[in-house]
Amino acid sequence: MVHGLIVPCLTLKIREKLTWRLVLGAYSFPWEYDGKTGHFVVGDTVLVAETNKDQVEVHVYSLKNDCTDIDEKIIVSFFDLRNSYTEFYEKALKDPLLSEFAKKYYGWRPRQSDLWWATVIGVCQQNASFLQGWKMLASIIKLYGRRILVGNKELLVPPTPNDILKHPELLVQAKTGYRAETIMRVAKLFVEKPSSEIDFYDLISIKGIGEYTASLAMVLARREYWRAPIDRWLKRIIAHVYRVNDREAPKIYRRLWGNYQGLAALATTIALDAVPLRQALKRIDKGKTIPSIMDKPTPANMWMFTEYW
Repeated sequence: MVHGLIVPCLTLKIREKLTWRLVLGAYSFPWEYDGKTGHFVVGDTVLVAETNKDQVEVHVYSLKNDCTDIDEKIIVSFFDLRNSYTEFYEKALKDPLLSEFAKKYYGWRPRQSDLWWATVIGVCQQNASFLQGWKMLASIIKLYGRRILVGNKELLVPPTPNDILKHPELLVQAKTGYRAETIMRVAKLFVEKPSSEIDFYDLISIKGIGEYTASLAMVLARREYWRAPIDRWLKRIIAHVYRVNDREAPKIYRRLWGNYQGLAALATTIALDAVPLRQALKRIDKGKTIPSIMDKPTPANMWMFTEYW
């Protein structure tokens, strides 16, 4: 299904000196970012962010034939332009793991995700490597076949909860395994209840979703950075870096990062290219704590590898 009705609504020039290549490129598929321009579907709009040196120009297009309710707030919220990340970077610059990342990518921040899709991301990352999880997500997107044309650019768009409930068999084709049933339960929740009314506790009430998945979803969608999505991978890294045992790791992380533990967790996946645990620990010991792997997809460069998705 191709949606071709795109109405231009507004343009905003952003002069904030963020590390735009990583802001736009981190965790982006090739159809979302090409190294210069980002295309992101946000609700009933498409944001097209064009970079030019330190400046970014964002164009907002409506998927409806109406611009009435569209204003700059959608851009401000998507890039979190009203909030300062200074305190996070002050902590990161002193941190044994994230100091080099903070120096090189000062100004990075996550884009805001839709809570429905953020939850699906969390489910697909359960008991899976970075590549396994994101291949599942790419397969889901492609199999459900939602597309939007913006000029000559074709965007692939995640399925809606209703799409999932109408065609659950496609989740099997996407090789999601046991996660298919969990995604179905998530879709049912989002059909029955408005997304704005769904919170952390609604998510963990779903069979198949624990604190890690719910925390990750709330970090990505609501910027609840005080939640830490700590899985086995991150727990072992915390224990290794801060010289504590695994059981103490979450408590130590909360104490060190406070309101920024979720943000620090995301930064860690990017800084270490989300490599398997054994490789991650070796990289930490060698001081290789900024994105570096270029021969296969990583959180920082996955948009470059069209053949993987």
